[in-house]
Amino acid sequence: MPHAWWDTAYEMEGAAPPFGPFRELLADSAPEIARIMPGLRRMFPDLPQPLEMPADQQRQYRFTKYREFVERGAQRSPIVVLFDDLHWADESTLLLLEHFAQYLSELPALAIGTYRDVELEVDRPFARTLEQLTRQRHAHRIALRRRPEAEVADLLARLGGEAPPDKLAQAIYHETEGNPFFVEEVFRHLSEEGKLFGGRGRWRDDLDTGELDPCPRACVWSSAVVWSGSATNAGPCSPRRPSSVPDSTCACSRSWVKWRERRYSTHSKKPSAPG
Repeated sequence: MPHAWWDTAYEMEGAAPPFGPFRELLADSAPEIARIMPGLRRMFPDLPQPLEMPADQQRQYRFTKYREFVERGAQRSPIVVLFDDLHWADESTLLLLEHFAQYLSELPALAIGTYRDVELEVDRPFARTLEQLTRQRHAHRIALRRRPEAEVADLLARLGGEAPPDKLAQAIYHETEGNPFFVEEVFRHLSEEGKLFGGRGRWRDDLDTGELDPCPRACVWSSAVVWSGSATNAGPCSPRRPSSVPDSTCACSRSWVKWRERRYSTHSKKPSAPG
């Protein structure tokens, strides 16, 4: 399920676990929330098992318990719920979102859903969900535009500590099409590959853009597929790859995917889809 939950727990010797208030919020919703967030059972090994019931009834019961869990949290303090990468969402996630959206106006809560409109094909489940939520006025669409070349150069200056060479800024702008997330990921990848900075930590004067990975945009795409946390563990050459991305793109992006996996594997767990 594409929502932001990182289930990393830290053991605190000689101190009470820091999850007490969160456990209270779970209350009797805990077994069903653990279906959506399996990491909860590592944090709270004493959670009871969920009730067994017919599939349709089970789904509706789970959605109700999730809503009650969010309601309890919102009663303590206004909250934000994030549904990330909805263009890849499965049916169960979208049904949960549709259910949850009906009650948002009654809560001090904000739900944010992110998706890539360039990958929002009309036959994908989320396209239908988005149309329904918008028509029922449960959702408002906000378009986040790509940044112009000058702003990409400014972003690289903040990341690198000083203004980048013009040719580098232009190359990264053209490869990322001004997408801020792509710009940052390409910067980090090239920086860790040692291609951007000299021995004194400044931009290389002799930098030749021909040295750079010829397809960073495709590499970021493949990274996003692996990082989406799908139950099928889609790899860079998965059938989920859009038809506009050629096979050669997959081949050139494997090193990028391995880099992303190394970067995050020790810091967080991938979200899981609900059962």
